[in-house]
Amino acid sequence: ISKYHADVWAEVYYCVAVEKVRCVGDFLLRRTGIGCGEGQGLDCVKRVAEEMGKLLDWDRKRVAREVVGYRKEVKERYTVR
Repeated sequence: ISKYHADVWAEVYYCVAVEKVRCVGDFLLRRTGIGCGEGQGLDCVKRVAEEMGKLLDWDRKRVAREVVGYRKEVKERYTVR
């Protein structure tokens, strides 16, 4: 799923079940730090959102909003001003 983070699936399941993560940005940026490392999690954001969607019963629109929202958050975070 991610060339930088081979164990991301286990982290998705754990964070949703135990830590009660409810958004992709929280998972990638704050709970795991994947979004702060190489690639910023952009290589796996869509699949992470899809998997979280299955676990949290999101519809396709919610999955898409999570992906767009995360990409926007990363862009804003890493844009030099």
